[in-house]
Amino acid sequence: ITFKAGRKSRQEEDRNANGEVDVRYEFDPDEHIAKEELDADHDGFFEATTLFEAAVLTRRSIDQNQSGKPDRVEFYEAGLLARIELDENANGKVDSWNYYDSRGILLRREQDQDHDKRVDLWVTFDITTGKPAKVDADTNGDRKADTFRQNDTAGATQRVDRDRNFDG
Repeated sequence: ITFKAGRKSRQEEDRNANGEVDVRYEFDPDEHIAKEELDADHDGFFEATTLFEAAVLTRRSIDQNQSGKPDRVEFYEAGLLARIELDENANGKVDSWNYYDSRGILLRREQDQDHDKRVDLWVTFDITTGKPAKVDADTNGDRKADTFRQNDTAGATQRVDRDRNFDG
């Protein structure tokens, strides 16, 4: 534990008693947790960084592949999960955005499937089943959906519409 001006500012722990630090904490001037860094798999690399404001969780970044860029970033509002951004192909760029309601239920997903830095797939989820209810896709790269799929509550396709001349 490190103190500054008589207050706790930093703390390190060896949770698995192997002689290596695997969690580090930083504290704000009021001694509330401000940051946590975690080496969950005990390999010496701190893959998870969690940020807090006034001890309330605001953001968690996870770098599973040790690239130096997060593969997953979770954003919290009032301590509750609001959004997750994913780098699914490990190229250092976000290609999936997942949005949640205040109960942590996935509402919608936006994806960049062709990795051109533009969303080309929009999925809306059924809040009771968690299955895709509506899936819209941009198949020609004009940033507008041109394929529209409606599903039942089990996620089975019920209807597909296509804008074949791409006029909206």
